[in-house]
Amino acid sequence: MPSEFISVKRVVFVSTLTGLCWLALTDNRGWWFFFALWLAILYWQYVNQLNLPPIRWHRLPGFLMFFSKQLVLGAFDVAWRALAIKPNIAPQWQWYPVRLSQPASRQLLASLISLLPGTCSAQVQHHRQR
Repeated sequence: MPSEFISVKRVVFVSTLTGLCWLALTDNRGWWFFFALWLAILYWQYVNQLNLPPIRWHRLPGFLMFFSKQLVLGAFDVAWRALAIKPNIAPQWQWYPVRLSQPASRQLLASLISLLPGTCSAQVQHHRQR
């Protein structure tokens, strides 16, 4: 099969994933709008030939446990600081260099950091080494 065509398996996967996200985020409403969005997403997938990196399933349980633990610890830390008589908070930017080679990996890391309590946002900036 030519590489310019999207496989049926990929269309089903993307359609199911976007449909489940839409269902969860909209309380099962606005499907007329979703249909137009779904067509746009499938077209974008076709034009850009997006490939996700493979998931290492054996690493997923450890990652989920670590992330859940940090999420709970962070929530307690933020609550403790916010509810203290004299709040001990010092908003600031934190720069943290990473050596992730794949752009998708860097974006996933930034998205996960943005989910942590007390974090407003995370941004990925690419700097070339000299």
